[in-house]
Amino acid sequence: MNWEDNDEDSFMHVFINTTQIQKLEQIKATNRCQKIMFSSVSHEFRTPLNAFFNSLELIGTNVGQIKSTLECLPEVADKLDPIFHSIEKLSKIAKVSSKLLLNLVEDILDLAKFESKKFKLNVHKF
Repeated sequence: MNWEDNDEDSFMHVFINTTQIQKLEQIKATNRCQKIMFSSVSHEFRTPLNAFFNSLELIGTNVGQIKSTLECLPEVADKLDPIFHSIEKLSKIAKVSSKLLLNLVEDILDLAKFESKKFKLNVHKF
């Protein structure tokens, strides 16, 4: 029997299991939502982390200036030296940690850009 025959007794059944297709569409929608969420969260983290990092930079600069100013008063400088040393040490640790967090947030943003095909490489000689 040919398909071209217009026999009234011939018909074809087509069964499509849409369960797998629906699951795939649901996974794709979930992935899109996750990408949007990561991108939004990363943007929201970047601003306060930048503010925190820059504040630590200023603290380190100001402590150094105050320390050098107090060198003309040795009795005060000797008492405050351990405090300044602790502040400098803690601010360096906090700066390193905040920089690592900031880099992580930037990497997440780059990944989101890459997946949305908006990532641009900046090629430079070095």
